[in-house]
Amino acid sequence: QTGNRALMDIMDKMEGHATMCCQALARPSFRLATYQEVAETFYQWCCAEGWAPCDNFQANWAADQNGFFVLEQNGAICCIVSVVKYSTDFAFVGCFICVKELRGKGLGLSLWRHALATAGTRSIGLDGVEIRVADYEKSGFVVAYRNIMFHSPLTTLVSRSIPLPPDTKLGFASDVAFETLANYDALHFPARRPELLRAVMSGSHAYSRVLTTPDDEVCAFGVIRPAKSAWRVGPLYARSQQLAEALLVELARCALNASDSTVPQLSDVSIITPECNQLMPSGLGLIQVTTCVRMYRGSVDEPSLPCVFGILGYELG
Repeated sequence: QTGNRALMDIMDKMEGHATMCCQALARPSFRLATYQEVAETFYQWCCAEGWAPCDNFQANWAADQNGFFVLEQNGAICCIVSVVKYSTDFAFVGCFICVKELRGKGLGLSLWRHALATAGTRSIGLDGVEIRVADYEKSGFVVAYRNIMFHSPLTTLVSRSIPLPPDTKLGFASDVAFETLANYDALHFPARRPELLRAVMSGSHAYSRVLTTPDDEVCAFGVIRPAKSAWRVGPLYARSQQLAEALLVELARCALNASDSTVPQLSDVSIITPECNQLMPSGLGLIQVTTCVRMYRGSVDEPSLPCVFGILGYELG
């Protein structure tokens, strides 16, 4: 009931935004979002859409402080979107939301064009819902594959026993040089994003684990952290499905065994995995929840996609 009340409060606030925007036909204006707006407005609106973002949404700010945009009318925010520039070659679009009462009036499209222009000549990625694929294609995006979100009860995951190869060692990510982990992440994503990765790993109640070879080479890496309604695993990279499943179970165990009284009381785990690398749904108790379509505009090479078992999130790729 508490969760439903909070969601209703968010919806009421969004309706208030719509009322203020419609009071007069003032010319809409674009501007960069503030840190507070990213941490609160962006997070709350994503929750209202059912996207279940991670609680430390302000970590997204670390990705690109100039990558979050709002459209205002009559002093109220009507639309939001993020275009995070990870490098000089790649950007990622997310959080594209317009107040429902104002959809279909061209406001979202105008903000979309304004924000997308800031990416310049970069290749751009996004995870979009199926019904919007045709709209994104009009902006030059092409379907690459689908990312599927799965949920599983914590207790179901930790009850599974996934044996590790005898030459593989489980350890804390903090025992590995951060630069090594940042490079490992960059092998599995179209751009380097060390600032974001550091913010995600250092977030409140975030747990990070690695699997290493006898030569101390990282062969799997994963993070679990609280989201709106479940623990979110991501990123999760591994050389094989067996390693990915074993690390997923270990991350779930970290969440279940968290003893801090301030840890959110969440009973489920969620993970977003590319369709080509689906983990064993039946064997791990995973249930498919949502599907988004990964699309790109421009040339993007993903040679390590077969090793990506959990993306960071729909908002940031």
